[in-house]
Amino acid sequence: MNEREDSSGPCLGVDVGGTFTDAVLTDGEQIHTSKVPTTPADQSDGVMSAIRLVLERAGLEPQALTRFAHGMTVTTNALLERGGARTALLTTAGFEDVIEIGRQARPALYELCEHGPRPLVDPQLRIGLRERTGPDGVIERLDGNSLESAIDRVEDSGAEAVAICLLHSYSQPQHGQQSTLTPLLYISSSYVFPTLLDLSDSAVS
Repeated sequence: MNEREDSSGPCLGVDVGGTFTDAVLTDGEQIHTSKVPTTPADQSDGVMSAIRLVLERAGLEPQALTRFAHGMTVTTNALLERGGARTALLTTAGFEDVIEIGRQARPALYELCEHGPRPLVDPQLRIGLRERTGPDGVIERLDGNSLESAIDRVEDSGAEAVAICLLHSYSQPQHGQQSTLTPLLYISSSYVFPTLLDLSDSAVS
């Protein structure tokens, strides 16, 4: 089935919110909707309920769908409410506070005593690793003792998850891959948001 044929068939979109899960189905002529409660314990339950209901209203079988889109505000809500797992940040030594310093674009540029938003990771959970990569390769290899010390600090901190955001990991991900911590949940910026901007990849991770 080519792209032109795909675009002419029924399309289904589902959005998971903090309270409700919504589905919208269109066949190009009519629009059908459904709304069900979000199921936080397993969000797929709410998604499937919304899909079944909107398909029933449209009189269609799942096989008739040509496109499916899925979105959610769950992550945004978690950030706004400061929910989610207690997360530690592993980053290149010397860059631990970038996530708090932010950028020049801020509401009160010349107010020296203005308090910014609470950082996504508390200072005691931001840990620097002795390593350095540039866009073209390794400048300083990941120090094994530094990594072991970081692992001990993470384990003692009570963190439930670890974000690994090392400088230039968008092009040189090997140090981030070596920094995997188990059994904690970890995520590396080189996978989820490989970008030159260290503030952005830290925040996304």
